[in-house]
Amino acid sequence: NSGNFVLASSAAGTARIAPIPTTANITSGVMTMERWLPHAASGSGSWYMMSTPFGGNNFTELSDDFRVSGPSTGFGSQGSDILPTTEPERYTVFRYNESTNNTRLDTVQKNGWEAPGNSNLIPGIGYRVFVNYYSNAQHKFDTKGSLVKGDFIFPALTRTVNTACSPTTFNCDLGLTGWNLLGNPYPSPIDWDLTLGWTKPTDMQNAFWRYNSTGYGLYSNSTGWSGASPAPANPSVIPSSQGFFVRLTSGTSGSLVVKENAKASTNGAYMRTSTSTVSKLKINLNKPELNGSYFYSGVVRFMEEATDGFDPMLDFSNMASQNFSFSFPVANTQLLVNSMGALNEQKIVPITTNFMGSSGIYSFTFSELNTFDSGVEVYLRDKFFNTIESVEENSEISFEVDASSMSMSDRFELVFNPVAITGVKGVGNGQFFGIHPNPSNGTRVTLAVSGVSDEDGAVTVIDMVGKVVFTSSMNLSGNKLNEKEFDFRLPAGVYTVKFNSRHNSFMEKMVIR
Repeated sequence: NSGNFVLASSAAGTARIAPIPTTANITSGVMTMERWLPHAASGSGSWYMMSTPFGGNNFTELSDDFRVSGPSTGFGSQGSDILPTTEPERYTVFRYNESTNNTRLDTVQKNGWEAPGNSNLIPGIGYRVFVNYYSNAQHKFDTKGSLVKGDFIFPALTRTVNTACSPTTFNCDLGLTGWNLLGNPYPSPIDWDLTLGWTKPTDMQNAFWRYNSTGYGLYSNSTGWSGASPAPANPSVIPSSQGFFVRLTSGTSGSLVVKENAKASTNGAYMRTSTSTVSKLKINLNKPELNGSYFYSGVVRFMEEATDGFDPMLDFSNMASQNFSFSFPVANTQLLVNSMGALNEQKIVPITTNFMGSSGIYSFTFSELNTFDSGVEVYLRDKFFNTIESVEENSEISFEVDASSMSMSDRFELVFNPVAITGVKGVGNGQFFGIHPNPSNGTRVTLAVSGVSDEDGAVTVIDMVGKVVFTSSMNLSGNKLNEKEFDFRLPAGVYTVKFNSRHNSFMEKMVIR
């Protein structure tokens, strides 16, 4: 009767407005969007990434739901229940200004984070907001204003390459280029994977990053969720009033458009499985004492269209975590999804770990090895103990972190070996060099050489870290087939067997199980 309309939200669900036809309109006296905030009943508070689906209202829209404080020359001057303060460390609302990624204004406004001025809440912009638990007994916040509908063009994406920190004594990260904090502009969840619902710039990575209480995670339709746990139930869906990051990797600007038909029907309607033929290994870093309440995940994948260097549209960057984490260092950047070229030779992938000063027992777990061709062998190397362990589907490799190993961020690396299971390998010109059986159990392995006119040759076996583990000689009889049986007695793994004579040199992979 009043003409007012409320989209209610509770722990059970949140109301939404479905796609609005171009011929339709919605009018009301005052439209309100509620959003339930999942947080504990006690504690000091948490940071959230928020947005609004309405235009025309300022930050006082938040202050009636929880305690808000800000600069007296900025949004803190808007009155209502906002507490103005001159102490930056007490600000509770920030936005991200990509162009100032090299700047420090004070103790909290740095690397692009800034307190908003005396301005309105802007649809399509994300805000980092601290919610005090004790002032938010209703577990929700709401915003009001004029409804956003139709195709929505987000504020222009930017990519600013700064060359020096300001001030120069500020320890900034000049690699923080191209990050833009946006917000869902609709009173409805939107699905990143609904292709017809988006127009994405070609120089923007096809992924988005979200924050939860333990850090950032990313979603891409080719790798799913990676990063800080827990993963959302439907990771491709961006809830209403949710802030999220995207990243430009080239150029200086870009335009991202979302459309009404990107709206998801419900948060629970989309169950997806991968249909990609890309070979990929998913890695989780766990701490068993946490009983699965937190873990960190990343992906290494191999695809024809990628290179082993940094591929701006296929590699996805890592963002900070407040707990232990890992990433893959490539070309002076840290990746959460590392895309590499086709796996047609041995490849070693370094892992950068950060245990945030917390010692104890950790473990890596591995999955999706079924996406690799038969015969591919994967190993985890621990450079602290100089050990190598085989990686299997759902296998777990445990290790200890203490004071002596805490600072060794490059302790681990993955070794991928595409092993051809053959008995004899032709090398051309009537010559061949073979190992059989291959794979073997390490005993009674026969090497065969043919088409070599020399009288003798040397056999060398090298392990995956380049260490010579076996040497011997082999007598030859002209151009005939020459065979010799060896008992290597080596641990399970993948080795390189080299044969060298005066005029010939052969090399082949050997698998010992």
